This record gives sequence, C-alpha cells and structure tokens, in this order.
Amino acid sequence: MTCLCAVALVSAATTAHALTTVQFASVNTALSNEVASLGSLPSPTKKDLARLHTLVRAAAVLTNPATEDTKALRSLLSLLKTNNFPDYAPMLNEVGTNLVASYNKRFNFAAAIIPELPESKDATLAEKQLKGLTNIVAKLNAADRSSKIAALLGTAENRLEVLLTTMARALVPIFPSDLSRNTISAKINGINMRVSRDHATDNIFTVTATETNFSIYIKAVDGTTSSETGGRALILSLPNVVNGLVRYPIPDQALAEYHTGVYSGNETVATAEAGSVFVSTEGNEIFGFFTATGPNLTIIYGRFRLDLPTP
Repeated sequence: MTCLCAVALVSAATTAHALTTVQFASVNTALSNEVASLGSLPSPTKKDLARLHTLVRAAAVLTNPATEDTKALRSLLSLLKTNNFPDYAPMLNEVGTNLVASYNKRFNFAAAIIPELPESKDATLAEKQLKGLTNIVAKLNAADRSSKIAALLGTAENRLEVLLTTMARALVPIFPSDLSRNTISAKINGINMRVSRDHATDNIFTVTATETNFSIYIKAVDGTTSSETGGRALILSLPNVVNGLVRYPIPDQALAEYHTGVYSGNETVATAEAGSVFVSTEGNEIFGFFTATGPNLTIIYGRFRLDLPTP
C-alpha cells in the first residue's frame, strides 16, 4: 500500500522548489505592460533604454518555472529597487504576503498531522523540528515588508522541507515483528494491554476480503481481572480498508472502544472520538498502528498484526 499522507507531505515539501506563477501575477502583468510600452517608443531616451533593460531582466526572472519563489522575490527586489521603481513596491509587498500565506498553509498542515503520527523516532524528531520552527514562523508572520520576508523565507522553507521529509518517513508503517501473529497491543489509560486471538474464546480477529477492499474487526478480551479494569476488552473496527489508503481517522473511518468490567456484571464502554489508524501489508499479513482519545479514554502505542484471508 502507498501512504497517501506521505505522498501529500512530499508534495508539500516540493512546492517550494518551483515558481508559483499565480503569486507573482500582478508583478508579471505590470512588467509585461511596461516592457511593451517602452519597447514601442519611437525615440527612447537613454533613461528609457536603461529602464527597459532592467524590466526585461526582471520579467525574465518570472519565465523560469524552476526558480524557487524565494529566489524570484529576492531577484525582483534587487532589480526593482524602491528608489528607482517605486510603483512596484506595493506589488512586491503583496507577493511577500501571499508567499507567507502559502507557507502558513503548509506549516499548519504539518502541525495538524504531527499529533497523529505513529510513535517512532521520526515522529519524536518531527515534534522537535516543529518546535524549532515556531520562532522563525513568528518572525515571518510579523514581517511587514517584502525585503524582510525574503530574508526569512528561504531558511523557513528549508527547515519546513526537512520537517515534511521527516514526517513522510514517520508515516510509513514499520512491520511489528515483535508481535506474534493475530495480536493487538496498546497502552490504554496508562495500562499496557496485549492480547492474542487464542487468549480467550470471546476473541475475534478477522480480516474479510471483498472484491475491492478489506474489512477488519478485532475484539480482544483480556481475561485478567484487576481492581483497575475488572476484566477488559478492546474493539477496533475498520469497515473499509482500501488499497492505497493508509490513514483512517477515528471516528469517520474507524471505530475504537474500550470495555472495562466485562466480567463484573457492571460493564462500561468508552468510545474514542478522535484518533487515527495507520494500515499496511507485509506478505500475507496486514498490520497497523493506532492512537485514540475520548471521554475517559487515551490509547497510545496501539499496534496490531493479523493474517490476511487466503484466496
């Protein structure tokens, strides 16, 4: 399976490596119009020709699609200095503002995904990288001129690209070789739980194949009773596991329930209201990682490993 979230992150990382022409549209239009006007003068002065030469160079900056946005802005600021080209200053400030808005979208996208990453060294690293970005992002958003934005944006873009690459690695699930087949494990409300299919007769570990997808249903009953749980069970259900899709948000595409007191006659159920399940395959097995939260419920370090149905 291909992780679509990872693909999206790689796409977000590469966005900064190509010219976003729409961001420079107003400047490009103004340059084209003035170049055409000066070029049509029947008897241009030396000053006209010098201005035309500079404007042609500036327009050329925007004809190379491989030029990064930050580099393009810096080049335009160098060529169209405010003293000589005051009419272009507001347009360049607008470009800077637009580039910051575009950067913020990618930064916020990364910040929203990080809390749902499966636990790993890369996920921990991504959290640190995100925190390290907050200072420069604050400065970038406080910048009130395109020159200030251009001075900060390159570094901010490079550091965001490193973060997005780290997150893409973290979103590729690693096969849980330490789990036995048909086993689920998690830390639920601070208590570890690991259950295999054969631990209780009530357990259900099923993967059902349809023509186009799989459904997963796990009911893992822990027969051990304690004062904290009174016997417990974890239910994880994914009704539509689609080839090529790795992340399944809770509760929209996955269900997680935690039952306590299952042998006490006073069973209680806590249902997750948020979280994610990440799914992939390895050989003839399907495996995944999950986290979930809800009222009186926190599930972390969730993992499972199941047999795929035989053809």
